[in-house]
Amino acid sequence: MKRMLHITAALVATGALTLAMAPTALAATSAAPAAGTALRSAADFEDTWGRYSSRDGGRAQARGELVLEGDEEANTLEVSGRLSDRTSRDRQCAQVEFRVVHIDDDEDDWRTVRRYRACDGDSRSFSWDREDVLAAALRVCEVREDSSRTRNCDRWRVLDLGF
Repeated sequence: MKRMLHITAALVATGALTLAMAPTALAATSAAPAAGTALRSAADFEDTWGRYSSRDGGRAQARGELVLEGDEEANTLEVSGRLSDRTSRDRQCAQVEFRVVHIDDDEDDWRTVRRYRACDGDSRSFSWDREDVLAAALRVCEVREDSSRTRNCDRWRVLDLGF
């Protein structure tokens, strides 16, 4: 015996009308993809990350998204986002650093792969990709424009890659 879903709707002058629909029919109509999602359907995992700030209360901020195609044995990781320097002080910059562990590496063998800066109150977009990534992390720091020494760095935040 098939389970049926009964929906009752009140009609003004005629009483009540009962409609019967199979649950599979309802599932088929609700499973249709939303408009605009077909372009991203090839990705195996998508996530947003951030807003992460430097330790001093948010003078440097970063947020973004990631797309992972593949699995933990072979994949391509794409990371994009926006970095903002929320100070108006001269020669001060926001910096976001990314590091990864590759599939063939030891799980504690983190390698810095990208650094981006935004200076003097500006913001900038960034994007990068890597193949065969097992883990990825980021941190947001402050840095002087003419220096590579970071300060007020937030902790390393491991990104969720879906496995």
